[in-house]
Amino acid sequence: MENSFEIKCSKNFGRVINFENFEYVDRKNRIVKFKVTVKDVDFNVLGWVIYTEIEGLIELFKFISINWKGWKGSKSWRSYKKELYIRTTCDSLGHIKLVIKLRNRNHQKFWYIRLAIFIEAGQIDKLLNQLQKFFQVTA
Repeated sequence: MENSFEIKCSKNFGRVINFENFEYVDRKNRIVKFKVTVKDVDFNVLGWVIYTEIEGLIELFKFISINWKGWKGSKSWRSYKKELYIRTTCDSLGHIKLVIKLRNRNHQKFWYIRLAIFIEAGQIDKLLNQLQKFFQVTA
């Protein structure tokens, strides 16, 4: 099991989204928890995601892997309580854009951050493999 992986932006070299500290909160009900850190040159923000259907995020990356030559519109995934939202588009040249929205819904401190991370088609299979290892899912 890998306990972290990151997606580096191919256009903005300081921009990274990092997934780490995956654990089962309740294995019977498949509730998981993991930390997401969004970094750029000027900031470093972290949030926790608690979720029950990690397969949806993996399916999104499988879709990107299969359709790397582009698709119409956008595809998205979000955690149950919307702490993490990912929307992706891809043009016919294989330029993939992930719009990441990470937020804290704490009643006392509400914040969110939204930014774009660009990845190349050649990165997607490696990212999918890392994502599956991180979430302890076999291909």
